[in-house]
Amino acid sequence: MAGDWSGYYRIRIGSTRVIFWFDESEDILYIDHIGNRGDIYKK
Repeated sequence: MAGDWSGYYRIRIGSTRVIFWFDESEDILYIDHIGNRGDIYKK
């Protein structure tokens, strides 16, 4: 992803979007946002 979301990943599950990032050095997945696809990127 680009801009403010640089370094994050996203996955779509139905109408839900999950925004996350992965710390490779610690092998930890951090979930940052879970929400409706249309609203998840709005500030």
